[in-house]
Amino acid sequence: MLSLARNIKQSIYIMPNSDIDPNMTVKDLFINGAIKVTLYQISKSRDQAKIGVAAPYELDIIREELLIE
Repeated sequence: MLSLARNIKQSIYIMPNSDIDPNMTVKDLFINGAIKVTLYQISKSRDQAKIGVAAPYELDIIREELLIE
């Protein structure tokens, strides 16, 4: 499980990684279970949350600020 903190209006993306078989179906992708997102903590100032994301290995979880646009 990946754990990370997000501030207000910050995002994460969950997308297929570059090694995924292009013929893989959605059913194949989720054969071992769904994506699980867990909220662990909200800061006292309520401007940051700590979350955990568990997803199949074929998916990448990327912080929005790391995406090259």
